[in-house]
Amino acid sequence: MIASESIFCRLIFIVLIVQTLGWFLATLAEEPQEVQPLKVVYFIPNDRSPAADRQERLGRVMKNIQEFYRKGMEANGHGSKTFETFIRFNPAVSILKKIKDTREPSLSQVLNAGRYFGFHTKVDWIDDVAGTLQTADGQSSFAVSSEKSKDKSIKVYIAHGTCWISKNDIVRNRQDVDKYKVIIPRTGSPTGSIIGKPIISEPALCSSNSYVVIIPQNNTLESAQIIISYLQTKFVRFLVSLRTTTQDKAPKAYSFVPLQDFGES
Repeated sequence: MIASESIFCRLIFIVLIVQTLGWFLATLAEEPQEVQPLKVVYFIPNDRSPAADRQERLGRVMKNIQEFYRKGMEANGHGSKTFETFIRFNPAVSILKKIKDTREPSLSQVLNAGRYFGFHTKVDWIDDVAGTLQTADGQSSFAVSSEKSKDKSIKVYIAHGTCWISKNDIVRNRQDVDKYKVIIPRTGSPTGSIIGKPIISEPALCSSNSYVVIIPQNNTLESAQIIISYLQTKFVRFLVSLRTTTQDKAPKAYSFVPLQDFGES
């Protein structure tokens, strides 16, 4: 960290201590509390111009402070707690407040983590056809093939491609394999499309930890298509970009996105 960032970091530490003291006390007392916004002010002297990379530098500082609080709370037995989100420009604060005021449930509530079907991301290919797909716990693996066969009839979406596996080797949520699903790549592009291209995973298909999974309640192709259309809107991608600036788009990255009906009522 450069010297100016170090000084700025110390100033923000003081602001954070003052603003979050009440929150921590309420947390320790297990009392319900309203989440209060933390406002960071960037002071610019009259004879100076704003730093061109001020948002990037401030983002790095805030990430350091987030981690400082997380480690401190864990070390004192209060779990992995810290402030979650740093909104980088004022118009977004107003938009987010209006969304939160609707009290709509979040899309993250219906998103399932990538290991939903019991697979990790790693595939080791023995040759052009045969390989192994690592289990979710990383302790073992299942035989897979690059080609469909009588024994391996279930397609699995993996990082950068697909493979085929026996249905008997699907150890988690096997009942959902034969449903319509929408899968979203776990890896996004913070400076580009924000989230990866969502895919309709039809019956007899599943996915590895490279994707998060949505299962329409009424199990129809139409609902899956509506979900895809919603995910492709600028609205959804904007809210995801506010929630996280990293490439990893786990279900919590969609916590600002309101849940919709998706033609299921």
